[in-house]
Amino acid sequence: MPLLSYPGSYAVGTVPIETAPATPHSHGVLASIFYPTDADARQPQSTWLLGPRKFYSTGFGDYVNLSRWISAGPMAWLLDSFRMPARAGAALLQVKMDEENGDARRYPVAVFCHGLAGNQTTYSTFCGTLASRGFVVVSIGHRDGSGSVAARNNYKERIPCKLNGLYCRCANRLRMVTLLADKRQPSDQDEYTFRNDQLMQRAREVEEAMQLLRDLDRGTVITNLLSNNLPDFKRRLDLQSAVIMGHSFGGVTALYALQLPGTPFIAGVILDPWMMALPTYSAITVPILSIQSEVFHWPANVQQMQKLFNQPSANILNQFSVVKGTKHQDISDVPSLVFGILKLVRQQGAVAPKVVHSTYDSLVTGFLQKVYKGRYANYLQDTVVANVDTSVAVHGPAAYGLLPK
Repeated sequence: MPLLSYPGSYAVGTVPIETAPATPHSHGVLASIFYPTDADARQPQSTWLLGPRKFYSTGFGDYVNLSRWISAGPMAWLLDSFRMPARAGAALLQVKMDEENGDARRYPVAVFCHGLAGNQTTYSTFCGTLASRGFVVVSIGHRDGSGSVAARNNYKERIPCKLNGLYCRCANRLRMVTLLADKRQPSDQDEYTFRNDQLMQRAREVEEAMQLLRDLDRGTVITNLLSNNLPDFKRRLDLQSAVIMGHSFGGVTALYALQLPGTPFIAGVILDPWMMALPTYSAITVPILSIQSEVFHWPANVQQMQKLFNQPSANILNQFSVVKGTKHQDISDVPSLVFGILKLVRQQGAVAPKVVHSTYDSLVTGFLQKVYKGRYANYLQDTVVANVDTSVAVHGPAAYGLLPK
């Protein structure tokens, strides 16, 4: 069963990667890379979930307190049937040579950070859409305990979800009695401290993802612990045009990365940021596009966004938008996969997934066209970026007016 098709003019390839930590204090990178390819339809599509068959299904199940009988049985079978319209392990698209220096034209790059309970493929439609527009996207699988589950050492080590400093249900049911006693918030650690610790790890993982891109561009030999062959990215990546993106907890991860001195990113795309863990509201001077769902935010979160986004030093290209009729999960892949179920439990907005992703595509691509000022016209020129109708999305003060005060 496939996900939504990608709208751009390029076919999309994808490859999973895990690298070992470079130092005792680093984490290594767990990610999926999405990129343009010229692979034909005979090349197999990638599975949506990676790793051992039940690994992520039981992680999702544990996150929502679902019986292992269901998450390791019919749920695992169902999720294993989903396919991304991206070709597994395909070669990077060979583009025309640059007439000035004879080099192959380089692809702009993006780093994507997932939200709570997510992983490196939970937003594959969003990331694949970017790749179909000509981007190389590294979608990180964060291993700070914010995902429903994550992996280390080629899925030999399981990193379960943490809630308020405490692990979700353990795979070993015999340990459940011990864990139940630990479900209290630690007396010496409040919610902000716990989430801020996770944010600091996420920021380091973003730095390592950028270093991975640098190494790929240099042609450095990289050992992929997942044993997948990597496409040849040597001298094909434009690291001077890197953009960071993220949703929810990933949104605030992106904001924090943009605040850091010497940030390598020239712009940010921030989706429904969960602002609590941000340690400072220091100004961000690069352009930011922030897109909100209509049903997610609360007054304190909106006030924190306004405090950061409306500073006098804010970039003139900044844009703040709300997509009407949407809920927090709508930009992930989940509504496309279990449309009816989310509707029943009122966890999905009124807008169909295809319309949601088309709207985000127009907003993001239009924003990036302004940021790049004509660069990458060979990639973005196929995109028709119409003014999104105000019945679908609103911007600026009108957007803030839709959110809780």
